[in-house]
Amino acid sequence: DQNTAMRVAVAIKDTVAITEIAGGVKATASVGCAWFPEHGRTASLLFSSADIALYKAKSKGGNTVYEFSAGDKLSDKTHSRLMQKTMIEEALTSGRVIPYFQPILDLNSMTIHHFEALARLVDDDGNVLSPASFLDAAVQFGLIRDIDRAIFLRTLEVARTCLEKGERFSFAVNLSSKELEDDQWIRFVAQASDEAKLPLDMFVFELTETESLSDIQKAQDFLKEVKRLRARVALDDFGSGYSSFLYLKRLPVDLLKIDGAFIRALPSEPMDKQIVRSITSISMGIGLQTVAEFVENRETLETLRRLGVDFAQGYYVGKPAPQPLNSVEHLIRDMGLDNVGALQNRA
Repeated sequence: DQNTAMRVAVAIKDTVAITEIAGGVKATASVGCAWFPEHGRTASLLFSSADIALYKAKSKGGNTVYEFSAGDKLSDKTHSRLMQKTMIEEALTSGRVIPYFQPILDLNSMTIHHFEALARLVDDDGNVLSPASFLDAAVQFGLIRDIDRAIFLRTLEVARTCLEKGERFSFAVNLSSKELEDDQWIRFVAQASDEAKLPLDMFVFELTETESLSDIQKAQDFLKEVKRLRARVALDDFGSGYSSFLYLKRLPVDLLKIDGAFIRALPSEPMDKQIVRSITSISMGIGLQTVAEFVENRETLETLRRLGVDFAQGYYVGKPAPQPLNSVEHLIRDMGLDNVGALQNRA
């Protein structure tokens, strides 16, 4: 009954409040309560009411038990976020969080080098949603870690299928800063790859510069563990921070993904060319490779090749697709050439 449920909720809150975590850190709990059938006659409506109650508990400063009431209302933005949360949870449960694969071109051989697995969510109507539709909500409600794991597991399946067809591709998988805080993540990745019978040297794990560098020591320790698995590490959005080059002394990375702000107008911007040239020169000097994102046209691709960038990624190279597409035929046609050999010479 409701009285028993409230007593349990209060007991949970009080137990968490008096529990001391390692290092003397203390935590608090917020609990939102909703009752059937007053606050919802379906599971979805009941969970929505409980979510609203939880939001109200947190807004009161936390360490609170809050009981939903019919008069509780949220702003349109908050209500939208809660709807997104429900959508993400249902998609995760039903396997509708899937990877789309965008090719990354080797600018030396002019062949596809590897693919980046990008998260997509299929809604109830079958529409494929980009991260802009759900990523912020996933981070806010602590679901980004589940999304990262789901994408990695599905990418393992695709990599396994490709190998069975005689195609060995490498795949880049994005990681959020939550993985840096997850003591079980390394074990999860190792176990999943063992079960799939796939070596982790087929994978590149990408962390954005801003996320991975908020705690440099934690990032360093985490990436060392990743390297012990023989996986490679890429630092995304490189150049977006003021201390980018300083961090290269601390972090064991293999690839730098140059921030798109320096790529979008590259052919016509002398300053961008100089910055990209500097990043490339330093990377070569310390044994790292470079990837340029947001490559949208031939002029940008050719400029990157002249500047010595190793890899290119963007809609001109190939759009994200449900399966890895290992083809450069569209580049050959666009440049008016006959074959890959001519493409290599042209670039």
